[in-house]
Amino acid sequence: MMSVAVQHIMSFYSQLLALSAENCDEIGKKYAIPKFEESVLVDLCHSSIEALKMQKPLLELTAPIYVIGDIHGNIFDLIRIFIIANPPPTSRFLFLGDYVDRGQFSIEVVTLLLTLQIVYPEHIYLIRGNHEFECVNSFYGFKDECSKHYSSKSLYDEFNTVFSYLPLAAIINKQIFCVHGGLSPQLVSMDQFNSLSMPMKTYDPEFVADIVWSDPSAENDSYVRSNRGTGVTFGKSAIHDFLSNFNLSSIIRAHQCIQPGISKFDGNSCYTVFSCSNYAEACQNRCGIIFITATTQIHAFSLPPLEQIERKQTKIEYTVAPSLIPKVKHQTKTLSMKIAEITEQSSKSSGNINKKVSSSSYIQPHIGSHKSLLPPIRSKTQVVI
Repeated sequence: MMSVAVQHIMSFYSQLLALSAENCDEIGKKYAIPKFEESVLVDLCHSSIEALKMQKPLLELTAPIYVIGDIHGNIFDLIRIFIIANPPPTSRFLFLGDYVDRGQFSIEVVTLLLTLQIVYPEHIYLIRGNHEFECVNSFYGFKDECSKHYSSKSLYDEFNTVFSYLPLAAIINKQIFCVHGGLSPQLVSMDQFNSLSMPMKTYDPEFVADIVWSDPSAENDSYVRSNRGTGVTFGKSAIHDFLSNFNLSSIIRAHQCIQPGISKFDGNSCYTVFSCSNYAEACQNRCGIIFITATTQIHAFSLPPLEQIERKQTKIEYTVAPSLIPKVKHQTKTLSMKIAEITEQSSKSSGNINKKVSSSSYIQPHIGSHKSLLPPIRSKTQVVI
């Protein structure tokens, strides 16, 4: 049974997820981002830990499913992705980590994702990126964000405890290996994942550091230690050997900002997806989304950069903790009613394009061959790649 806190959070975010694609640009302006009291978020963290304890470090998933790259505190792109692709329970999503740091809304991003994972456990899957380790997010913004907006350090610690239970990789349709960073020469058996002891606070054993930090590289054929200081770079031979040894067809990873939001390395054997547009110094990079069909075809979408509003200029709605609301059941609609509203509005909005965006705004390096297998994205002008 879902906690009151989870239902409370969902009652606010369900209103944003039910918006039409035409209204994406108004999120944070006309439509407020909710801010919850610390007690609500702590309750969410406790519920998330119990849910994550039921998962293994290596997820085995089936398609159809969307695969989403780094979000980095970008609540605007995250909500847009759900609106464009249709939120759960219509669609299913796998997120590849790096939810926090860099952006100004890391708390909101994690809050929404953890809530949706609890409400829709068969539709939302989260794996861990390098920024979901305390040794990283204590330096790149998340710790400061928590201390700035909440008085105690305990909330930051609670979130990191949740992160320590996150799975590390996923295999889709027994063919596509999904991970945040990449490969490791130390990974010789998939059994290594499920022999890990959870919760995991540090990069131990070594292959864990590699899979959350590594990058593909055309400069070497096999494995070379990365100049990032952690992880490795891996070349074509390393990819071919990995796919052959594990009887896989492709790798999908995140971790690197690329201008179009999607890139391919070594043909169709390795994809990079990055889903935070207008990212930091990159500026004007696009939001990448990958969709895997039931028959394991890989399609990709590249959404135009979305304006990143400064937090101080964003419309924020300060919510009251459910325990302080008299007769809470009568103050908010029930969660089941909210879910019904989302499903109904998603159905009505399906096919309604964002008229501000033309088909020329999208890239098309790869075309799928079966129309019936195309994802339920709400735009006739979006081009499948």
